[in-house]
Amino acid sequence: AAMAAAWAAIGGEVEDLAALDAPALSRAVAAPGALLVDALFGIGLARPLSGALAELGADEGDGPAVPGVRRVAVDVPSGLCADSGRRLGGALPADLTVTFHAAKPGHFLADGPRLCGRLAVRDIGLGPWLAAAGRARREAQAAAKMSHPNIVTVFDAGEQDGEYYMAMEYVEG
Repeated sequence: AAMAAAWAAIGGEVEDLAALDAPALSRAVAAPGALLVDALFGIGLARPLSGALAELGADEGDGPAVPGVRRVAVDVPSGLCADSGRRLGGALPADLTVTFHAAKPGHFLADGPRLCGRLAVRDIGLGPWLAAAGRARREAQAAAKMSHPNIVTVFDAGEQDGEYYMAMEYVEG
């Protein structure tokens, strides 16, 4: 909201595209000089777009067709599967896709390259955390192989659904 207010303060227009019907949405994204920021769904989308967005995505083809309109997607263009690079029905192509931490497979597979435009990957500081989590997992797996009366028994350590876990002996006190 703060960035939208700052943009409006220098004369930029901000419009909530999700609230528009199909004709109004088509007009809004075709305005000369417009900058369309597609940050609707991100990488977790697993279903086709619906409503006016689906109609707009179906009309777009494989790339931005309106001269003078710049489109930036956040993570992946809406309607693109981040895992497979396939369209989930209609998709909103971008001139530039900005993703975070690492590129996703869908940026390079199937329809991804045509829909993403230029790809920019930005570091958000996950590297040290992932390294520490990996180190903790390796240490827990090493501890699971040890048997000593002064070391808590580690039964299992790993990752499930993106979360790290460690199952160990319960020690009172």
